Amino acid sequence: MANSCEIRGNADLFGIGVRIGSYLQWLTLIIANVVAPTSVPEISRTIAVFQLAFLCALAWNALANTDQTYDVEAFIVTAFGVGGGLTITSIRNNGCVTRLTIGVTYMLALGFYAFSVWLWSVGLNRLLHMHGHLRYFGLVTSVLATIGSAVMLVRLILGLWYNREHWRPWILNPTSEPNLAHSSMQQHKIVRYAIRAAQLVALATLVTVVELTISWNGVVGVNDLMQTGQLIPFVVGCGVLGNIIWSCIFQTPDSMYQ
Repeated sequence: MANSCEIRGNADLFGIGVRIGSYLQWLTLIIANVVAPTSVPEISRTIAVFQLAFLCALAWNALANTDQTYDVEAFIVTAFGVGGGLTITSIRNNGCVTRLTIGVTYMLALGFYAFSVWLWSVGLNRLLHMHGHLRYFGLVTSVLATIGSAVMLVRLILGLWYNREHWRPWILNPTSEPNLAHSSMQQHKIVRYAIRAAQLVALATLVTVVELTISWNGVVGVNDLMQTGQLIPFVVGCGVLGNIIWSCIFQTPDSMYQ
C-alpha cells in the first residue's frame, strides 16, 4: 500500500541521473582548477549549456504546471542554482577563462537566483503550501544572491564599455596567459587550496541538502537511473570527470599549462 504522504517527484528535473551528472560536473570543475587549469574553459562551457537547459526546464515546469508542483520540488531544483554560484567561484580567478565565459556564467546564475526570488515571494502562493520561516530565509538569501550576481554582471558590462574600441580581444581572449596564470597560482598555493577546500565543502553541503530533502520529504520516482532522461546527464557528468582524469594520467604537468 502506497504511503499517502509520499510525493511523486519530477524525474526530468531532479532525477538521480540529473543530480549525479550535476554533482560530477561541479566536482570536475573544482578538480580541474587544481590539476589542469587550461581545461576549465571547456568544462565551464559544458556546464553552462547544461545549466541553461536546466533553467529553461525549471521555468517551463513552474509556469505551466503550478497546480501539480510541490514546494519541496521547487526547493530542490532551485538548490541547483547554488551550483551556478559554485561555478562562478571556480572560474572567476582562472586566468585561462575568457570574460565572455564569465559573463555567461553570471547571467545563468542571475537567472537561477531571480527565479528563486519569484519562487519564495510569489511562486509558493501558487504551488502546494509551505509553512514556517524557511520561506523568508529563502527569499532573503535569494534577493542577496540576485543583487550580487547583477552587480558583478553590470561590472563586466561596464568593463566592456570602457574597452569598446578593442572589445573583441577584451571579451574573447583569456584574462591572462596560461603560463602567467599558473605562475600566479603557484605563488598563492595555500590560498588556492583553501579556496578549493571551501568549494568542496560547499559542494558536499549542496549534495547533502538536496539528498536529505528528497529522503525526508518522501519524494519518490526520482531514483531510477535506467531511463533515457537519466542516463544522458549521468553519462555527460561521467564523461567530463573522465576527461579530466585522462588529462591527469596521460599529460605531464607542464603540458597541461601550455
